[in-house]
Amino acid sequence: MAAAFPNEWEGFARYGQRGVAFQAGYNQAAGSVDAELTAARNVGRLRLIAAGRLLSNGYHSDTARYAVGGGATVRLSRWFALAGDATTLIDRRPGEKLAWGAGLQVAIPYSPHTLSLQVTNTNTATLQGASRGIDRVRGGFEFTIPFTLNRYFGARGKTAAKGGTGRAPANVANATKAEMRSMVFGPKRIEIPAGGTVTWTNNDPLVHTITADDGSWDSGPIEPGQTWSHTFAQPGEYAIHCTPHPFMKAVVVVRQP
Repeated sequence: MAAAFPNEWEGFARYGQRGVAFQAGYNQAAGSVDAELTAARNVGRLRLIAAGRLLSNGYHSDTARYAVGGGATVRLSRWFALAGDATTLIDRRPGEKLAWGAGLQVAIPYSPHTLSLQVTNTNTATLQGASRGIDRVRGGFEFTIPFTLNRYFGARGKTAAKGGTGRAPANVANATKAEMRSMVFGPKRIEIPAGGTVTWTNNDPLVHTITADDGSWDSGPIEPGQTWSHTFAQPGEYAIHCTPHPFMKAVVVVRQP
């Protein structure tokens, strides 16, 4: 990007809500404070995105530069999508080309990971690099490994409400509520009287299961946004886990009525 810098990096922060996001950061190679404002909208299987960029010291030239761009992602199935985008500097100069990219996006089943296979004519993934095309087309891939911090921190000691002292009805309406969120059972410890029912809601974008550690029962795949209930007839402690994500663990303590 800049001849004096063989490597280019950018530190940034990004905030978004309701389809609008703002990003601001610093590009060390250009010595530039850069910003981007994006807006997105879903139309059926199609997601449309528009962006505007400000580069305070574009390409280490002591001149502010501006860029606009747009892109789209079309979901082919639950696991596959195609994406493409194009961006241009507003005051494009001789030798500066339209920047473009295209990719196949893959959600790896029953995991939080994604894989993207990409081609582009840009040199770097910074705001400046992604705003100006070069003479060559490059290919690459991106594999995501998200870290879920509340798997290790937070409400480990919380217990679900114990409910009344009598026998709990076995209908879902009076069930104890629980969930799977951010790859964690919440709460991790539930106490109910014998005959009580627990209803779990999958609030993750991934499929989970609720499986007894001893293999005596299993929910089967619970799709995102779906619920599943189980009635515990006998007192005891029931350790559970998610089969695709075995680090997700919880226990249901069933007391004498």
